[in-house]
Amino acid sequence: MSQLIVQEEQIKNLVKEAILELVREQREVLYDALAEVIEDLALAQAIKKGNPLRQQAGQRFSRSWRAQALGGHNT
Repeated sequence: MSQLIVQEEQIKNLVKEAILELVREQREVLYDALAEVIEDLALAQAIKKGNPLRQQAGQRFSRSWRAQALGGHNT
């Protein structure tokens, strides 16, 4: 049983390391994906409320967030 616990901990650590490596190496892809999610949420809120100004504000926010997240580079 103790071997099983050790193996579970090793697997958890390997998964954590893999995720961290992915984030480090694919930072721009991750930020782009998060920015898309934010844009989609802002658009959904705008549609739900029927307010085009909220949609525009959400787009401005996501562009600003993306630029900051990428260290000032706007893609």
